[in-house]
Amino acid sequence: MSQEELDFALEFIDKHFIFQDHQAGSPFTIEGILDFASSGILRDGNQRVLVIDPFNFIDLKQGKMMMTDAINRLLTTVTQWAKSTGSVVFSLPILRNLRIMAIKYHRDYKYLAL
Repeated sequence: MSQEELDFALEFIDKHFIFQDHQAGSPFTIEGILDFASSGILRDGNQRVLVIDPFNFIDLKQGKMMMTDAINRLLTTVTQWAKSTGSVVFSLPILRNLRIMAIKYHRDYKYLAL
């Protein structure tokens, strides 16, 4: 990659992406994530894609709800937010076992690497 291509890529990322690091103290509840994403839309207006990675680390605030009910509430909240902001949301779970299988497959068959 040339310096010009790198500069273009970094400028594109800076213009179109906002990063939230939950390990830096940002709230990792769905409400906190969506509030942060909403502030990015209000501030700049260019961000219309939200990627939640890893999705399965979100604090569900389950209380006495069954896990399926808590997940349903979370997905409903995300869907309503996406519709109200004209955004699209991608959620990525941690696929630790898939990665282990891919590494084993790569080691055994020299074909797949993640």
